[in-house]
Amino acid sequence: MAGATSRMSDRVAANPFGPSRPGRPFFRPHLLWCALLGFGWLLFPPPTYAYIDPGTGSYLVQVVIAGLLGVLVSLKIYWARIKTFLRGRSPFGRNDPAEHE
Repeated sequence: MAGATSRMSDRVAANPFGPSRPGRPFFRPHLLWCALLGFGWLLFPPPTYAYIDPGTGSYLVQVVIAGLLGVLVSLKIYWARIKTFLRGRSPFGRNDPAEHE
């Protein structure tokens, strides 16, 4: 009987949250409470007393314009490849060595 007790104490020592229950998922209520409190904190944040100054607004406008120009330059660079892909032709033209083999 002493062997059964020592095995049980080994399982309890290995699991600091209590003995495991076979056949049921391991449930940690303290993690549920932490998640609920965190979610509530996100729903009702404390006041920050901050503002967005004009410099931040102009920076955001610059980022949007730079992103649009970057997309347009990328389209200009790869436009020939996009066009030949959509038409179903080879990007190498009529002298494609793969077509003659």
